[in-house]
Amino acid sequence: MSGWDRWIVAMRGLDLAMLVEWPGWPWVGLGAAALAVGLLAGIWLGRRGRPDLGPAEVLMALERVVRRDFEGAYRLLEDATWSADAPPEIYLALASLLRATGQTERSAQVHKALTLRPGLDRIMATRAVIGLAGDCLTLGRSAEAEALLASLPDNVRKQEALLALRRNAAIRAGDWKEALATGGLLSKQTGKGGEGASEIYGRMASSALGRGDQAEAVRNFKRALSANRANVYASEGLARIYVEQNKLYRARLLMERALEGNGHIAPRLFPLMRAALRSPSKYHQFIEKLVERGRASPWAELELAELAYGAEDFDEAAAILSDLVERYPHALDVREAYLNLLVAVSDERVIFAEVDRFVALAKASMARFVCGSCAHAAPFTFVTCPRCGAHGTVHYAPLER
Repeated sequence: MSGWDRWIVAMRGLDLAMLVEWPGWPWVGLGAAALAVGLLAGIWLGRRGRPDLGPAEVLMALERVVRRDFEGAYRLLEDATWSADAPPEIYLALASLLRATGQTERSAQVHKALTLRPGLDRIMATRAVIGLAGDCLTLGRSAEAEALLASLPDNVRKQEALLALRRNAAIRAGDWKEALATGGLLSKQTGKGGEGASEIYGRMASSALGRGDQAEAVRNFKRALSANRANVYASEGLARIYVEQNKLYRARLLMERALEGNGHIAPRLFPLMRAALRSPSKYHQFIEKLVERGRASPWAELELAELAYGAEDFDEAAAILSDLVERYPHALDVREAYLNLLVAVSDERVIFAEVDRFVALAKASMARFVCGSCAHAAPFTFVTCPRCGAHGTVHYAPLER
């Protein structure tokens, strides 16, 4: 009799002795074990592949925030915190909402209460401390923020986001040693070389200037430029000190080097360069050289037009500005300078026509958030398009030069 025949006979007659002696039991056990392993693996993979969306209240509050119903989201989360066993995620979400709506002091209170909650797991406790440190930094309590971040475990404190937060807290607290240490670690992780140290030395120089210690400021500005020669802020700060000390040649070298790849700072540096060159003719020659080399455009051309206007050479100023208007039709500064010239030398019809173009350009420059579905433009971002109702289609359209 085969094994299956013996199984059928035993089941029909309920012969327990024959069932126990059935030779197929090892295969049944092996199959059951394989089924259990597959079931456990499926559960593990399912949990791993499915994001943990947190308590339902948090999701409902998020839905209200998307609809810009901040008051409704706040009421929902606040009501949920009345429960003695409310999940910590609800408190974190409530604190985030309070901070986003400008209630940073209340956000700090929520984070503080969460850090004192007994039995809080390590991850939630860390998130609460980080949130409280961010609140303290926003409220200007830099020393408290630095102390909170110092209490975190080393493996947490060395994460990139935390390093940036620690550096900012140290800078605001004036703890330059900690700022340089965290800035160095952050530079290693981000691969930005000496940019972090250069920025901190620049902040140290500003702090020294605030105390009236010009010699210390010069040393720190030089350190900032040694760490990163492209630090425009340090070049400008050191040049200002050199102008005050009548070291005009050094000041000119610093400003010329700063203008090479950073034309956008020209409006700040031109008055300083004028003071360093002293002679109006030398300053005029300097601006002309910038225009010839194509540097700091359109600011150099605007400055040259202003010099021509100051010398009452209105034809030269008009020629320069007319060329700029053609090259930069959407630049507000160019249009404004051209309009000012027209007010001085042109008739009313030309002025009013240019005013209309200027106002239209100003309105267009403000409405840069555009719906990708219907092209509706607005000066502020939005989640749902107010014209067509499309969701998540907004994008920022940079102003054409």
